[in-house]
Amino acid sequence: MSRQLARWRGQVFSAARSFRDRDKLLLKPLPGQDAPADFGRVPGTAGVGLEVPPTELDEWWSTRTLFTWRGRQFLVSREEGDSLHATLVDVDDRWAEENGLWVVERGHARGTFARADVEELHEERTDLLASWRERTGQG
Repeated sequence: MSRQLARWRGQVFSAARSFRDRDKLLLKPLPGQDAPADFGRVPGTAGVGLEVPPTELDEWWSTRTLFTWRGRQFLVSREEGDSLHATLVDVDDRWAEENGLWVVERGHARGTFARADVEELHEERTDLLASWRERTGQG
């Protein structure tokens, strides 16, 4: 799975660039998490959120979950119980078809895998706040 998260005032939230103000992030509570009192309705979005500039964040990062299956690397798009839905990272259409994957279109193959059948399941984390500070000279 690939997603962005941010720590703001000590709490972790889902994060995305605000479509209304590209210089801000839209923070939203994680599933099961109560929204802080200063969160409210953000026009054009579902639920409640808060737009904040990156300068107000404690942390901001992206994560993606990867694994290896039959020597090839996959990016997890969804976890469902003991199953992982994933996309082949470096697509070889012939290899994908030979191994029973669904070739959505040329260069794009997907599959569903039992967690027990995959190797090297891990999460990669990228520090987006550090990249933003370096790019903007703020920090």
